[in-house]
Amino acid sequence: MSLKGTVGRWIFILPVALLALVFVYRRGQDQNWDLQNYHYYAGYALLNGRQLTDLAAAGIQSFLNPLSNVLVYLSLSHLSFPASAWVITLLQLLSLPLLVMISTQLGSRLGSARFSVAELLALCLSVLAPLWWSELGTSFSSSLTAPLMLGALYLGVRSSLADSAETIAVDGNVGIGYARQLPRAHDYGILLAGGLLGFAAGLKLTNALFAIGFIAALACSAPLHDWRRSGVLLIKAGIGMFAGFGLTAWWNVYLLQVWDSPLFPWYNGLFKSPYFDTGNFRDMRWYFASLAEFARFLVDAVTGSGKTSEVAFADARLLLLVLIAPLALRIKKRYGELGRPLLFFMLFVMVSLVLWARMFAYQRYLIPIELLFGLALWVLLSCVVRSGKAMTLSLGLILALAAATFKIPDWGHVRPAQPQVNAFGLNLPPALAATPAQYLVLSSPLGFILPFLHPDSRFYGVQTAPQIDALIRAALAAQANLPVRVLSARSNAAHLWSQLQQVGFTPQRDALACSHFRSYFEQYMICGITPRQSATGLAAAPVEIDLRSRDLLPSTVLDVLGLSAQENWGRWSDGRTVKLLLANCLPASKLDISIRGHAFGPNVGQSVQLGLESTAPDAAGAVLSTSLFFAGDDRDVSASLDNRGSTAACLNILSLTIPKPTSPAQLGLGADNRALGLGMVSLTLKAVP
Repeated sequence: MSLKGTVGRWIFILPVALLALVFVYRRGQDQNWDLQNYHYYAGYALLNGRQLTDLAAAGIQSFLNPLSNVLVYLSLSHLSFPASAWVITLLQLLSLPLLVMISTQLGSRLGSARFSVAELLALCLSVLAPLWWSELGTSFSSSLTAPLMLGALYLGVRSSLADSAETIAVDGNVGIGYARQLPRAHDYGILLAGGLLGFAAGLKLTNALFAIGFIAALACSAPLHDWRRSGVLLIKAGIGMFAGFGLTAWWNVYLLQVWDSPLFPWYNGLFKSPYFDTGNFRDMRWYFASLAEFARFLVDAVTGSGKTSEVAFADARLLLLVLIAPLALRIKKRYGELGRPLLFFMLFVMVSLVLWARMFAYQRYLIPIELLFGLALWVLLSCVVRSGKAMTLSLGLILALAAATFKIPDWGHVRPAQPQVNAFGLNLPPALAATPAQYLVLSSPLGFILPFLHPDSRFYGVQTAPQIDALIRAALAAQANLPVRVLSARSNAAHLWSQLQQVGFTPQRDALACSHFRSYFEQYMICGITPRQSATGLAAAPVEIDLRSRDLLPSTVLDVLGLSAQENWGRWSDGRTVKLLLANCLPASKLDISIRGHAFGPNVGQSVQLGLESTAPDAAGAVLSTSLFFAGDDRDVSASLDNRGSTAACLNILSLTIPKPTSPAQLGLGADNRALGLGMVSLTLKAVP
């Protein structure tokens, strides 16, 4: 490589790296769903031996190899933003020099020993990778492990160059005769490439498709007359993959010993672990049912698609790659002149792409190949166009199109008001973290909260699988000296008791005392569970809610549903029904209910049905009910219901049914489309002895 080429390539790398650091800073602190669910917890769990005490605390993702999450946990636990994000970004940016190294190898075979304009355009086109940008500074591991795949590809292309009798050595200064003597030395490169791919697959199982793509490219790019040589390379690549995977195999050994499957719970149709349903799990959201559906995805991806991603992205390069590839293949003579190194590179890209579409069809898993699209288009165009000017023009036009349609998905970010190590804005009550307990973790994502609780606690993920729920019931009985608490998102309140029933708790036998708290994401609750007969005061405790206050809900309330956002005076009902979800069954006594509020529009003076309901699965509608009437201004409206003769086992929902939900827009009062009915200021519910 000439000095001019070296300087030119660094001129490309440095601005892109600086732009990436600025991009990460401007986006803010990572808050993606997987980080909340298991990325942060997995790193904490590995470093603190939680696998010995916890049961599926982060759901099914608890069984993924946690090694790649250690960096995430350490950076977020010890550094404030943006330093925490930049540490992760710097490792992700290792893909840039590797891209340049690959382009240098390809350029030497395309007759571009120096850093050409075409190579610069191809590199710029490669880094227009929307999913790669979306992962920068985040906890996702696809961008973090991408340098392993790119490093393996570089070694594979380099070995192919050395193995080819048609080209000179990589440095451009040694003749053909010496090039034929290099393969033995470059066998170590194939061995190392296999090691990188095996290690990547061990860290993240979906990376195995790139190992398959590498083997296929190595086998299919070899000349038929040299099958012995090709066999040696394939064996060495396989040995390297086995050794690389061996560095992470301790996790698979743990899964085999404890859960009876080295890949638990995935591929359980093959391994048949008794701790999970038999079958091979696959998320069918990410699936191409036909070639026509794949073709529609390629077209849609030009302007924006959510077919292979929870958040829409746009990338025109994929369609152009698929369109240009057949054209290049038709020009057989020109393609045949490319030689083994470029053939190896293109086979790796295309085979990996096909495997991805068939096996996963989830966009983030394609990031290592996404970073190669620009270089692949450069190679394919060399089959189609003859002159350097035509190549530069073609790449320039493609780059302009890709840049114009480029859309980066956002997995969730927040800008902290001030630098703080608490990346989640978690406001956990100190008393909860001061004492150990057994925590039943309901719903997702909650894993990020667990490291903030007492280290002697135990965490159990309920409803991961019926077989694991059985293990949780046994663990609860074995640790009877520890109190039992429930951890749930407030948005999950309506399902809380049905989930607890899976591990033996019911509202008829048990009572909850809840503490509410916040994070950047939403509100949560931790509820202590005690036998109902020893906690009669919880059920009889009055419920008082001031809807003007920004205080958290009282300990006897799980959630309030059907209300719009808080305003200075209180909150509007939004929709047909308002429901107050109580933590415990109401006592068998007379109940006094008082609501201060006013009706909106056609609801003034109309009957608002007040009812008491049950969360029992077979419950249907209100068991006890009465009518309330509200004026157009704030007034106290009261009613009494007698629960002494109720046949319902547990009444724990107070409901209000709005007669005529109406939006201000319907009445010509503006553009507000909320279905308003009742403006609520406060609510009180008391048991009368």
